Amino acid sequence: MILSMTAFGAARIENEHGALTIEVRSINNRYLDLNLRLPDELRFAESKIRERIARHLARGKVEFRVNYSLTRNPLVQSLDTEALQMIARQLEQARQFIPDTPAPTLASLLQNEGERNSLDPEQW
Repeated sequence: MILSMTAFGAARIENEHGALTIEVRSINNRYLDLNLRLPDELRFAESKIRERIARHLARGKVEFRVNYSLTRNPLVQSLDTEALQMIARQLEQARQFIPDTPAPTLASLLQNEGERNSLDPEQW
């Protein structure tokens, strides 16, 4: 196993949902100095990423950069009829308590359908 502290590595994964790119650069340093560059949407995972890196590294100045892009399908071929029936039942129940509850718009139904078909971050 190579134990050099000066290194560069990059990885990219792509699928129908989008692409994720990770780059790691390190140089010699007496202590562990992590510099994470994450998109705002992934800031919630920063502490877990730091923990995982620290499990494997004891020292070095390490820059860890993550970029991702999700593939957005602007057109959904069809709506899930079972999901629409469930939404209709829920709307009916809501209107028993709040009679003027508005129906969802077609745009919001399509957006929700697209979100159900989007990538779960746990899969990366």
